Amino acid sequence: MYLSVRPPVSVLPSYSLTGDLLGFLRCGLQYRYVRIGNLPSSNPVQMWFGQFIHGVLEESYRRYALEGVFPPWSSTNTTDIINLIKRRLAAQNLVPWGESLEKLADKIAVSSINELGPELFPLIHRAEVR
Repeated sequence: MYLSVRPPVSVLPSYSLTGDLLGFLRCGLQYRYVRIGNLPSSNPVQMWFGQFIHGVLEESYRRYALEGVFPPWSSTNTTDIINLIKRRLAAQNLVPWGESLEKLADKIAVSSINELGPELFPLIHRAEVR
């Protein structure tokens, strides 16, 4: 088993001035736990959004590879994929923070499938390599 070595004290961690300053001003204790203590946030919106779009594109590719039909697809097909991914994320306790974020993510997911899919899917060899 490999264990990483603690970095030397002289090495300072990298900081994002704006993000770190805003995080500290919002709540100094939360900043300490998350940024310095490396504890994961309880439910970050970026995690849901990123995993949602990634999951939608991956599932879309799998259906393209299985059926061989290029997007653009009907709204029924895209809605099925979107709802499937939302259920998967909800099972992991990842939910969007608001209805406006969810609607924005739905629009981006549909346009990603229908506009990027025809160009992107033929270039992919496998959906995921472990």
